[in-house]
Amino acid sequence: MAPLKTVLLENEHLRVRIVNLGLRTHSLEFRVGSSWVPVIRSLNSIAAHREDDAAFGALVGRAAGRTRDGLAMIAGTSIQLAQNHGRHHLHGGQQGMTQATWTLEQTGHSLSATLVSKDGEMGYPGELQLYCTIRLDGASIHYELEATSSETTYFNPTWHHYFCLGNPGAFQDQVLTINATHAYANDADGIAIDERFMPAPLARKAATIADWMAAPHPQIRQFAGLDHYFGGGEDDVLAVLEAIPVRSPSGSETHHDEVAIRSNPDDSAPTGGFDNAEKRLNVRAAENDHASRQTGIRMTLKSPAPGLQVYTGQKLGPIGPGLAIEPMVVPNALAFGEWRSSVVLNAGQLFGRSMTLAFSTFN
Repeated sequence: MAPLKTVLLENEHLRVRIVNLGLRTHSLEFRVGSSWVPVIRSLNSIAAHREDDAAFGALVGRAAGRTRDGLAMIAGTSIQLAQNHGRHHLHGGQQGMTQATWTLEQTGHSLSATLVSKDGEMGYPGELQLYCTIRLDGASIHYELEATSSETTYFNPTWHHYFCLGNPGAFQDQVLTINATHAYANDADGIAIDERFMPAPLARKAATIADWMAAPHPQIRQFAGLDHYFGGGEDDVLAVLEAIPVRSPSGSETHHDEVAIRSNPDDSAPTGGFDNAEKRLNVRAAENDHASRQTGIRMTLKSPAPGLQVYTGQKLGPIGPGLAIEPMVVPNALAFGEWRSSVVLNAGQLFGRSMTLAFSTFN
């Protein structure tokens, strides 16, 4: 068993600790004033990543998400992948990239990481050469992945952070905006199918995580929240997460006993935009002290990926809460005619995927 190693990258705005196992982002903190505020959920220790089955902070692959029956049709051949999620394949298999040991090299505020995934690993054809950089730039962190394969293979990786902008007790009152026109439905096993739907908060663009999880749609009720792929956005800003501070009529931040409720108490749901989401937050804050303890942090996630998987962490249990926002092609994409070519990496072809997390605060 290879020893666990970590690298710390830090500048005046961000501090991140990377683990060589699964190239996991163990911790990520953003400076607000003189305090370092955690913006992702972390396991209790570095060693805990060895037993983790929720892919905390990992670079997931070769194919993230669920692949039905672990079957992949690649170059005219049916390939049996590892079946580690009942009869299905999940996140590249139990010994996939999430448990692989990367070679790390730090240069200033940047980290370079390399990995060779062997031919046949978890059933995937081809020896895969992977190169990833993680770089701090002001209040942004950039993740950039490149890969080539010796044979045509199935490849749809993603980063698997669980976001929570500070206070876990206020998690469900943080405001999530998803840049998409539709979501893909799941079957009973949680596998994406070629059937689109429109959860109500998507039409409003911005809603609290609680409102996303309680959206009145059979798909949301079936999974007790989000675990769905969203697509159709028009640019590379895929999502925005905000811990909006509650403010008094004078504009200063307050606790719940000072909050002025600026929306009609009978109006139980926001009707559109950030303003209404903030009004709903103020209503909740009058009833819940945790809601008023928001950090005032905004996180913008950018990626050229065509969409993102969003999971509201309803099965995380005591290690939650957290929100997974995963830029990628739709899971089980080999079953979708329009997406199939996007997840087939031909022999010798250069693959690239990136993600930027940009942080700021409310004035």
